[in-house]
Amino acid sequence: MKRQWIVLVAALFVLSLGCSLFGGKATEEPAVSEPTAAVVEKTTEEPAAGKDEPVTTEEEPAAGKDEPVTTEEKPVEDEDVPLTFDENALEGLNSYRMDMTWSFTKEDGSVEEFNIQEEATRDPAAQRYTMLSGGESIEFIRIDQTQWMRFGEEWMQTNAGEDEAMSGFGEFFIKPEEMFSGTDSNAYKYMGKDNVNGLNTRHYQIKDQIWDMASAFNATEIEEGSVDVWIVDERDLPKFAVRYEVVASGTFEDEGKGKLTLSWNIYDVNADIVIEPPADVATLPEGLELCPDAADVTMMGTMSIFTCPAPVADTITFYTEMLENQGWTAGDITNMEEMLMGTWTKDGESLSVTITADEESGGSNVMLTLGE
Repeated sequence: MKRQWIVLVAALFVLSLGCSLFGGKATEEPAVSEPTAAVVEKTTEEPAAGKDEPVTTEEEPAAGKDEPVTTEEKPVEDEDVPLTFDENALEGLNSYRMDMTWSFTKEDGSVEEFNIQEEATRDPAAQRYTMLSGGESIEFIRIDQTQWMRFGEEWMQTNAGEDEAMSGFGEFFIKPEEMFSGTDSNAYKYMGKDNVNGLNTRHYQIKDQIWDMASAFNATEIEEGSVDVWIVDERDLPKFAVRYEVVASGTFEDEGKGKLTLSWNIYDVNADIVIEPPADVATLPEGLELCPDAADVTMMGTMSIFTCPAPVADTITFYTEMLENQGWTAGDITNMEEMLMGTWTKDGESLSVTITADEESGGSNVMLTLGE
């Protein structure tokens, strides 16, 4: 697993390099006027039957009219368009999915790969992260103040504290725009328009002679490489990087000789995404429930741990009466002034109950463990 986590650190490091990855000082980028409808989407009218095609001229198109194509050269609006983006652009979205993959292909054809996926919705506030590497996976889900984490096959449920705010849209992962915000305007070139992940975009490519890829990727030699970014170009969406790709071939200190690829995609923007709790998460035995106003809840496997605001005596009464009413039979019980430890059985199952005083809050600590 050590190499797998190094992969994540490396991917995050790439996007934190800022100006050190490029030559030159940052320069103020010129303001960009809003593109005309003709630039965003062109339509061409077919000539009426039996009539000659209209003769094109070099005059500016009238407002609201399609722009005629007079030559094969790009329109002025598309020439040398500087790379611009909106700060914290993802905060303006209602939902999105993100996928980031780091991979290294060795000379013998073997591949090492690390993948991170994210889903986020604004209403309700929810997030899901999945990390995959070497056949192993970690998953994290948060819906409002309840969160679940899975290592392997087992889920653990906890409650987020009142001061643990959910991270904002796009805050957890790398932000390509942070890299480009500090680059010289001559460090990239405009490549034209593309449709990426269902969105109209402007495509930019870093000039390979500008940046020090060997230093960025801890390489002893880089034979060739490229960096491409696609910025959203939609009238009703902020400008953000919808795709970012790095490809580098050479010799790397840790991995050896091979090809490194880093890809980052935003997709399903403002789609109807539903994030739900895991289906197989641990729960309390049927008929039992958490004490009123339970906090610091952690459920993992057959064990549930939480705190209750009521004093120990009241919490002991709450659970002993509940167990009796639900048909559980008391076994060995140790009931002291500030502690209860005991086992109850029902239908071939056993339930271990431990209740102790929480000296800091004046309430109670509860641990319930289900067995056979």
